[in-house]
Amino acid sequence: MAKEWLERNRPCNSPCNRPENRATRPATDGFPGATVADPAERFAERAAIIQEGAGVPAAWADGFARLEALPVPRGVDSAAWLAMMDAAGRFLDQWGGKAAALGWSAGELFGLDPDAPLNRRDKRGAAFYLVGAEVLAVTGEAITLRTGGAVHRSVKRGIAAPAWEEVS
Repeated sequence: MAKEWLERNRPCNSPCNRPENRATRPATDGFPGATVADPAERFAERAAIIQEGAGVPAAWADGFARLEALPVPRGVDSAAWLAMMDAAGRFLDQWGGKAAALGWSAGELFGLDPDAPLNRRDKRGAAFYLVGAEVLAVTGEAITLRTGGAVHRSVKRGIAAPAWEEVS
């Protein structure tokens, strides 16, 4: 879907290309520089911007744009969800291409348990641990991050499915 949108609308010479406007705003809402009004076209535009800007697989761009368009999961505080989505979107923008090249799966980065998204930490992908953290490095085995004065590592855990396939 993203590739088709890019082919029809390239280049996108608008504020939508700015990093702060890519993966950090819901695809169904208007955002600065949006060039289309139709929700389906807005989704396609959003996915194309994510893919082009972050250099990630099309399935990740489409999936993350779809996840942004979903309502906040049951039992999750909306502020906490928005903070997690913002952190995950920034990771996708800044490190997603490298993580994909190093073999991280969409589930390992963006997995969430459908019944307890915040409580099942064993099923939470690395990108959803990044609220208030700075990513220092991404390798094929771990993501190193700093929160406050501490340095932590989030290691691959073989999470099967990304949140856009699980959360509703």
